[in-house]
Amino acid sequence: MQRTGTTLQKIKPVFLMSPISVAQYLAPGSVAFDLVVIDEASQVRPEDALGVCARAKQVVIVGDKHQLPPTGFFTRLVDGDDDEGEQNDEESNSEGLPKSVAPAGAMESILTLCEARGMPSRMLRWHYRSKHPSLIQVSNVEFYQSQLLLPPSPNPISSSNGLSVCRVNGAYDRGGSRTNAVEAQAVVDTMVGHALERPQESLGVVTFSVAQRDLISSLVDERRRRDSQFDKFLSDSSDEVFVKNLENVQGDERDVIVISVGYGPRRAGGRLDSMNFGPVSTDGGERRLNVLFTRARTRCEVFVSFDSGDIDRSRATAEGARVLQRFLAFAESGKIDQTILADADYDSPFEEDVASVIRSFDYQVDPQVGSAGFKIDLGVRHCDKPGSYILAVECDGATYHSAAWA
Repeated sequence: MQRTGTTLQKIKPVFLMSPISVAQYLAPGSVAFDLVVIDEASQVRPEDALGVCARAKQVVIVGDKHQLPPTGFFTRLVDGDDDEGEQNDEESNSEGLPKSVAPAGAMESILTLCEARGMPSRMLRWHYRSKHPSLIQVSNVEFYQSQLLLPPSPNPISSSNGLSVCRVNGAYDRGGSRTNAVEAQAVVDTMVGHALERPQESLGVVTFSVAQRDLISSLVDERRRRDSQFDKFLSDSSDEVFVKNLENVQGDERDVIVISVGYGPRRAGGRLDSMNFGPVSTDGGERRLNVLFTRARTRCEVFVSFDSGDIDRSRATAEGARVLQRFLAFAESGKIDQTILADADYDSPFEEDVASVIRSFDYQVDPQVGSAGFKIDLGVRHCDKPGSYILAVECDGATYHSAAWA
């Protein structure tokens, strides 16, 4: 490239390179481009992109600010370490993040830098990947203000397509292996069933943690040794099947995606005592979920060891935990209108009195429950599933309770 750059450019006018390769092989001034397109720009740091931009007359930055930012994970890959630091799930720094996860800063990528400079932008609204509306519904509402356009599905209601959730009676070994063995085995059984019933469709398995990914990979290898048909499927589909953790799946898409949450109660059938969901509970966790939610073309099956209502929003304050709860609730019910706690207080002393009496019966009460518009005055929480409600209480409105004769 240093000796024959311009000649090579005439023979091959289109270069496909990473920012690191550009810095390594294209010396400043050796070649110039009429147009540079930076894809997956949310993952490209400004310092890595500026050298590429300097070699172009025009630049187009393509990316999604709701997807993964550059994190320490990718730096560790360069250093030969792909563990995202989950050895101590609950060990965190002063900002409440695991030590290995970088916070999503204001100028984290070339995409955010261009937005901050006020460069003209356009939204690509057509969503081509999901062949079933349920696969994109939560992301469309949560992240894109329902602006994504999806071609109508020929099979809008189907038991074999779309989003589904499979609740297993698993347990998360938080203090030991940091895995969920029951969930991992259920995922492998599903992979075997896929090999028998839908071998023509590509398959991706995504886990919330590296430890769960490694366990599933180990169980897959074990199953291959005693199941020749499963082994043949994986050998014939080596490029179409993967097992990855959450941090490493952006850019991938498969016909079928199987998700293993992994995190859950310490013992099977027990209560969800910890609201830590690994990278999902960190800064930017909701963006990791958005990436995950949008990987499937036809079907997405979620394996989890708890119900959406088990997530206690008063303890799980991270945005990622809220989005996870809404995603699971939608997978369970098929309804997107999940109630959202409003940040409001009681409308009147009368409501406070009613709430006080309900609390005397050892129930938790939230005032003004609901999204924008109509709100329920008091929501009584489920004792065993604090993320859901068992009773709504409506009190007389302001016009009535402000009257002298009330």
